[in-house]
Amino acid sequence: MINKRGGFTLIELLGVIVILALISLIAIPNTVAFIEGKKKETFAGTAEMMLAKAKVFVTENTEIVLPANDLDATLITLAHLRINSITKDVDGGYYDRDNSYVLITKINDELVYYVTLVGSERNVSLVRDGEITSDKVTSSPPEPLKTIDETYTLDDGVVTVKNVYPVSE
Repeated sequence: MINKRGGFTLIELLGVIVILALISLIAIPNTVAFIEGKKKETFAGTAEMMLAKAKVFVTENTEIVLPANDLDATLITLAHLRINSITKDVDGGYYDRDNSYVLITKINDELVYYVTLVGSERNVSLVRDGEITSDKVTSSPPEPLKTIDETYTLDDGVVTVKNVYPVSE
């Protein structure tokens, strides 16, 4: 009579462990990259939403002084826009409401909007409306908030800030 015991040999168990290790070596980096990509997409979407809400805010609030001349600029902070839905960022921190802003300039008699959105670990810095993508989301420091008569260098030229709407009262 042959005595057979159930179970796996040590070689079989080691083989399974090696296979699981290889699968995790492939899956974990791909999953991390996927999550990071989605965070950037969400951040870019929030910047687009901020721009859209700024356009509505400007049309509804006649006290906002828009640029009168080409290459003049009006700057409106996120705090002044009073957008309560833009608070917590994708990294678990909070958006910097005083240093996130929309820059409105006039180029060839048309209003052009740029956005700077500062989060806890990433930002979008002076990206033109219509050009916001996840590729524009970086971890490098954003263009700082400027005051009246200071300038920003944009792709369209050097613009001078004429009106600033900081923290709302």
